[in-house]
Amino acid sequence: MSAPAPLTPDILRDMPLPRPGGEADKDARGRVLVVGGSPEVPGAAVLAGVAALRAVFGRAHAAGLIATNPAMALTKPRRVRSRRRALDDRELAELIGAVRTTSLRSPGSRRGVTLRGKGVVHMFIQIIEGKTSDADGFRRVLEQRRPEAMKGAIGFLGATTAIAPDGTVVTMARFESAEQAAKNAARPEQTAFFEELTKYLAGAPTFHESTEVEEFLGGGSDDAGFVQFMIGTATDKTKAKASEKELTPTLESLRPDVLGGITAWDGDWWCQAIYFTSEAEARQGEKKFESMSANDRARFDEMMGAYGEPRFVDGPNPILV
Repeated sequence: MSAPAPLTPDILRDMPLPRPGGEADKDARGRVLVVGGSPEVPGAAVLAGVAALRAVFGRAHAAGLIATNPAMALTKPRRVRSRRRALDDRELAELIGAVRTTSLRSPGSRRGVTLRGKGVVHMFIQIIEGKTSDADGFRRVLEQRRPEAMKGAIGFLGATTAIAPDGTVVTMARFESAEQAAKNAARPEQTAFFEELTKYLAGAPTFHESTEVEEFLGGGSDDAGFVQFMIGTATDKTKAKASEKELTPTLESLRPDVLGGITAWDGDWWCQAIYFTSEAEARQGEKKFESMSANDRARFDEMMGAYGEPRFVDGPNPILV
């Protein structure tokens, strides 16, 4: 690989931007690869990719050391390949060759963030669980009233709600901070919205709050047609986290049907939201555990033992905001 050289006006004049016709689609507008970023200062690579999309190019691709934080969750292009360390020449060449698999959609896209890898995210999460005997009514109020209630929302990053066939309802709401969430909850519009929702619940809902948040495969995805919540209490939290980190590459390879996920901890209590394209794909993916090697299976069982016996809340057609 040749040594880097500074960009000069003369060089830029020899590399004019494409001038596609008015009817040209995104594929005719060219592609840009941005390499850079770090866990401490990831913004430059993201801003460069967004600038390329806004200027003229139809697709942008980003690679390098990318870390998530609440601000980036709102502005980051939607598909980013993440690396936790610097790339050597061979890895960079491989990445450039595979660039078609890491397209960044324009900022207006509804596709969910998808980063490979697992990392701590700085945000505040509320998990609200209840039971409804009128799932259709609950869904109707949630979908119809939430847009109005969210006008002027404070620190709100998004939410995932699953309504299980047995009427169990779980919502994972994400905020920039606990302080922002408290201010948002105090808004009259939010209070009225929540009070109307609770009319469709049998009894008072339970709450858990967390600032100990981790994402895998980039967190939630707006593409999900099925979300599964796993909820439990760890018997050995430290071991559970370490085992999952060690097993992540194996699980990613085994379960390509998983779009991403978020884990929130409240002490030893934990809740994990896993996003899938469809329930059918999720069920098919579960069968792949049968093909695990004996060693990987033993490691997986050890990890799940440390997490404790979880319960599952399945959410077909989840409500994603």
